[in-house]
Amino acid sequence: MKQSAMLAIFPSIKAGLVSLSNNTYLSASTSGRGNAGIININARDSVSFDQKSYAYSLTTTEGVGKSGDVNINARSLSVKNGSQLSASTLGQGDAGNVTINASDTVNFDGTASTAFSIAETGAVGKAGGINITTKSLFITNNARLLASTSGRGDAGNVNINASDIAFFDVGSQAFALVNARGVGKAGTININTRKLSVNNGSQLSASSFGQGDAGNVTINASDTVNFDGANSAAFSISGAGTVGKAGGINITTGLLSVTNGAFLTTSTLGRGDAGNVSIDARDTVVFDGMGSNGLNSAARSSVLAGAVGNGGKILINTGSVVISNGAGLEVSTAGKGNAGNVIINASDTVSVDRSGKISSSVRATGTGNGGDLNITTGSLFLNKGAQLASGTVGRGDAGNVFISASGSVSISGNNTAILSDVNSKNEGNGANINIKAASLSIGDGAQLVTFVENNDDSSVRQPFNQGNAGNVNIDVTGAVAIAGIREGKTTGIISNLGRRTVGKGRDISISSGSLSLMDDARISTSTSGEGNAGNVFIQVKDSVSFSNGFIFSSVEGEGFGKGGNINVTSHSLSLTDGAQFVTTSRGAFANVEITLVGNPSIDFFEFISNSIKAGNIQINATDGVNISGFNPITGNSSGLFTDTQTSGNSGNITVNTDVFRVSDSALLDARTNNFGDGGNITVNARIVEARHGGQLITTTTRGGNAGKIIVNAKDKVIVSDTYINPDKTETQLPKRFPEDDANSGFFVRSSGFGVAGDIEVNSPKVTLDKQGRFIAESASGNGGNIKLVIRDLLLMRRGGQISTNAGTAQAGGDGGSININSTFIIAIPRENSDISANAFQGSGGNVEINSQGIFGIESRTKPTEKSDITASSEQGVSGVININAPDTSSIQNSFTELPPVIDANALIANSCISRGTKRQENSFTITGSGALTTNRPGVLVSNYITGEVRGVETTYRPWKKGDPIIEPQGLYRLNNGQLLLSRECS
Repeated sequence: MKQSAMLAIFPSIKAGLVSLSNNTYLSASTSGRGNAGIININARDSVSFDQKSYAYSLTTTEGVGKSGDVNINARSLSVKNGSQLSASTLGQGDAGNVTINASDTVNFDGTASTAFSIAETGAVGKAGGINITTKSLFITNNARLLASTSGRGDAGNVNINASDIAFFDVGSQAFALVNARGVGKAGTININTRKLSVNNGSQLSASSFGQGDAGNVTINASDTVNFDGANSAAFSISGAGTVGKAGGINITTGLLSVTNGAFLTTSTLGRGDAGNVSIDARDTVVFDGMGSNGLNSAARSSVLAGAVGNGGKILINTGSVVISNGAGLEVSTAGKGNAGNVIINASDTVSVDRSGKISSSVRATGTGNGGDLNITTGSLFLNKGAQLASGTVGRGDAGNVFISASGSVSISGNNTAILSDVNSKNEGNGANINIKAASLSIGDGAQLVTFVENNDDSSVRQPFNQGNAGNVNIDVTGAVAIAGIREGKTTGIISNLGRRTVGKGRDISISSGSLSLMDDARISTSTSGEGNAGNVFIQVKDSVSFSNGFIFSSVEGEGFGKGGNINVTSHSLSLTDGAQFVTTSRGAFANVEITLVGNPSIDFFEFISNSIKAGNIQINATDGVNISGFNPITGNSSGLFTDTQTSGNSGNITVNTDVFRVSDSALLDARTNNFGDGGNITVNARIVEARHGGQLITTTTRGGNAGKIIVNAKDKVIVSDTYINPDKTETQLPKRFPEDDANSGFFVRSSGFGVAGDIEVNSPKVTLDKQGRFIAESASGNGGNIKLVIRDLLLMRRGGQISTNAGTAQAGGDGGSININSTFIIAIPRENSDISANAFQGSGGNVEINSQGIFGIESRTKPTEKSDITASSEQGVSGVININAPDTSSIQNSFTELPPVIDANALIANSCISRGTKRQENSFTITGSGALTTNRPGVLVSNYITGEVRGVETTYRPWKKGDPIIEPQGLYRLNNGQLLLSRECS
């Protein structure tokens, strides 16, 4: 039926087709005392409202009573071009409902085309609901579904049941609101469908801007939910001045996509908590892209400025999550209250890519703690500028980051990071970053960072940033691989306390199966403010391998605090290609000459040394430690380094392992460049080797004292060979490598007026070969001391040196002491291997040697080209050489006077060893080495005497190649006066 005139009261229509157009309206209203009527439209086919046509039931301003419902039952409904369906109240009484049942389609199209139930300003009563049941719903071109209150009473709900599709497009809306003057709760938006699309600025909102709680937006879509385009959104807000909580956004679907600037938001600007964003997607959740307005696609829960209340959670349960192209998940507080948490449970993967971001923050105006970021997944991928960020610039702690992956975590690309940031002039602590996974890869300029930002405002009145950085905790069952540099930005894990800040740097802890750092990657803790740097703890089951990779712990710039320690525990450790572990103090008073005036009440230098101090390095490797080579591009030697450029002390280096090797210009270096003392180097191993320019060094260049070198080797110590450039070019020596000494060795030196350190070596056997050296020298001060405790043998070959010389710059200073306890000391006279405690202007040092036999080296008044023991002085008094050893000249003379051919059988026959009863053939073999020769000029001599052994019965088979050789245990004199090297008879 087509109407073109006003029908004041027409409560019921039943027809095949109903069409109203051109300002036609159906009205069932009350202006008195009593309820308004109900409008019922029943059509077998379709119902159409066009050209500002209406159906409404209204309680007017003067009315006291409920408005009626508007009920439409048809195959399809079309409301367009400003037409409206309304059940509202302006008086005293509840508004009615608008209920639509259409078996096929419902279509609202065009600006002001609306179904609404409103309690208007001044009304006392609840608004009604909008209820739509259909197969397909289309709300397009700024059309609206609205259930709201501006009076005193709750808003109604918007309930949509569309078995196939619910489609909102071009600025269309479904709102359940409490408006600014309203007192009551907002309604709920409930959508049940197979597929929901909200596009091009269309919105779903259950918010409160008055006095009352906002409602929830609840979506159940069996297939997909899609929000697309700038300002396309689902949100629940507690507005400014509102007293009430914001509602939640709840989505259950197969796949959710929020793209091109669309967003899901719960927030509070008033007095009340924000709601949660809860997403349960069977397959995938996608947030992607930016909108035409420059805003990113996102899910947000916020406590905004001026609000009092806590933020809500963002909770996602799905198979996979994809956040890309600037999209994000954000929880924050800028008011008084804590931000909510982000919780992701993705059974398959979480991928954050191309500047995607998951963040938690305390804003500048915020008072409260940031929320945590929790990700549980199979694998996590952060790529191409993606970030997980938790920070505070207000008064409150940043939230923590928790990642748990049953598979791999991969973080790659420039500006890709997991961040914990404190930039607070109030008080706030950084977040902890916690990663638990099967494997972890960080590459291509990506970083894990916890830091308290620099405060670069130097105004006297400007307070310092205050707060502690967060910890980084990594627990990985397999491999951790950190590598690469991108656009000048290095890959790494960093904890930093910035300039003009007060707080503490925090620790970096890694527990894994293996750990590798390559290509300038680094792990770094530092302080440039007032507070200590964090420590680095590494515990690895298998190998730790660094190739041009670094661990730094430092006191920098204006820093006033202690550097952190570096502790590594593993099966093996390898540092190559310029890889370094470094603890350093370059903070306050660095490179400053300090003069104390008057009589201070405290020891200033002791105060500084205890306050500004480099950290220690400790290595525990059950199998071996191998440190070798240098980087030919940067010139960095591989090594372990501690140093101080302040009045604070350098740290100590301690290595505990089975086999320790340092080679090819690699270093262990503990030094002081100011008034603080250098650190000690301690190596405890079974075997210690320094080869091809490998060095252990402690030095002082100014007033501080150099540290000690202590080596305890259960088996042997080998120091051998000079560094040889593998390219055989004229390139300079590596950085920090001593320019005047490229030999392998242990060196404690003073080039200033501080005291050189000491060297202590404890081992059964020590070999100094091919200019291998133990040096404790001073340029102008006293030389250091060297103490060697050697159970069996000290072997010095081809220019090996032990020196505690002083005055190497032709200046004063006494030579240091040398104390050697060794069963045997052997050198070759012509190879110029020396033991010296010499001086230039000062006194020579003291040399004390306790041995059972010294061969090939002897005491002399001054150095010669032979192997010497000296304690001389160029311009001062010579030192004292005290050698406690038996006279071995008879041994040496006996060897030189032996006849050219020895009758070995006769010697053995006359010796007790021929009477041995054990099952071992006794023999004396001439090898032709040493002083025993089988060659005479011009005479052919057999290596063995032929003939019968006198008085000896051959009981067992003769000795054959491969049988054990029993070394002699001593020197024995036969009856005829000849001497024989043999063993005790049993």
